[in-house]
Amino acid sequence: MALEFALRYPSYVEKMILHAPTEFFDNLRNYLVQIIGFEYVSQGEVKNQINEIIKSEDLVEYKWMKVWNAADSKTKDRFYFHQQAVAKEFRRIWKENKANSSGVMSGSLLQQKNDIRLLDRVFKIKSPCLILVGLHDRNVGIELCRDFASRIRDSKLVIFEDSAHFPHMEEPDKYIKEINFFLSDGRVQVV
Repeated sequence: MALEFALRYPSYVEKMILHAPTEFFDNLRNYLVQIIGFEYVSQGEVKNQINEIIKSEDLVEYKWMKVWNAADSKTKDRFYFHQQAVAKEFRRIWKENKANSSGVMSGSLLQQKNDIRLLDRVFKIKSPCLILVGLHDRNVGIELCRDFASRIRDSKLVIFEDSAHFPHMEEPDKYIKEINFFLSDGRVQVV
């Protein structure tokens, strides 16, 4: 959403911080990153189910849907988090706050199709950009983040080595330090 906003309203964007940016599902890479990620972290019967889904003759999009449906909460925790103690705390907080990810934001962006892929348009962004991603991110993957960083002129990519998709929860001190440094241009720490 931030990238689309920056492309449409560049004069309103001084700096931009992107957390594991994605193109959603404009190409097969997004589906495959998640399918492979689930296959990697799954165990036992869930792993058997996912392997059968992968071997099927279904289109990648259908395999992706089936893999997500086959994944139980423990598999999803290993998918999203490198540190399982943090995953457990995350689930506790969500349950306590009755949080729910509705997917409304993603759905609205998916409905607004553009003839040119997002990755092929970001070269137009002139604002400095900080891109943050966990080394073990199986939801977006670091390769896509590297692609964004290579195409956005004034960008910096930071990879958190002990995190998956939620480095702000798994390595919060380093995450905050990187953001403060970026926002202050490295001269004065913002608190």
